[in-house]
Amino acid sequence: MPKTPRIRDHAVRGKLVFAALALLGLGACMESAPVDTSDETNTPIDPAMCPAAPKPHGHPWEYDGPEGQDHWGTTDGYTNCQNGRGQSPIDIEHPVTGDAARSGLAGRAYGDAPGRFYDNGHTLMFLFPHEQPGGTLELDGVTYTLDQFHFHAPSEHRIAGKAHPMEVHFVHSAPPASPGGPPRRVVVAVMIDVGPEENTFLAPLFAHLPQKEGEGTCLQTEGLADVLLGDRGGFYRYDGSLTTPDCSEHVQWILMEKPMLASAEQIGRFISVFPDNARHVQPIDGRTIMFYPGGPAPL
Repeated sequence: MPKTPRIRDHAVRGKLVFAALALLGLGACMESAPVDTSDETNTPIDPAMCPAAPKPHGHPWEYDGPEGQDHWGTTDGYTNCQNGRGQSPIDIEHPVTGDAARSGLAGRAYGDAPGRFYDNGHTLMFLFPHEQPGGTLELDGVTYTLDQFHFHAPSEHRIAGKAHPMEVHFVHSAPPASPGGPPRRVVVAVMIDVGPEENTFLAPLFAHLPQKEGEGTCLQTEGLADVLLGDRGGFYRYDGSLTTPDCSEHVQWILMEKPMLASAEQIGRFISVFPDNARHVQPIDGRTIMFYPGGPAPL
């Protein structure tokens, strides 16, 4: 079945954006802040510095419709999405409080780097070159590199039943523990709430929104360390999965307690392209959710 194209007409798209924001309680904010997709900052850099956008692979999938998430688990290669017992996202409820010094999270280092900001058909993703990742994170004695980050609206995770307007996932990976084994992954998730001012980390990205699937721009991040090393309060940790097919499990999740803030107009820009790209909350299935207060372990 052919894929249903996303609506790119600005007039129609604007109505959909306002409707989506109204559902999130942001409609009043947007009345005085219409969606603006004009370029404002961060001149694109030499494309040779950035990786090419990967070509789609595996069976096509969507968030709704015949190839939507209600059918992922019946698709060849995606059975984890239905049969897995450690799926993500989840609703963070009744966490067990632990000592941050024993959380397993140790050294972290991030810095701005070039990458390709593009529309992969399911989200807007910033992909770093293999030779110049966005940073590193050490968890349980293993060093992971930051490969990419991407966005969801509304948030995929919930905290005590509460969803946020958006969520950003910083995806880290490490080589397999043994030859031929699965890749090891850590995803750091940060919620995004509405604030009074434009977010300076999002501004140079959202000034270059792709206008069609597969399109992208080579850009430099600005303020990556502030997002990942700034005051994000404590953090939750649990064992989960990718939130998109093939829903691979044994992904370590670190969900920061404090959200980052973005203007309603910035959130509207993303929703203008992806009005709803969040997977439904999955069962806990007996997993333990840890909470480590007071911020991550010392650098």
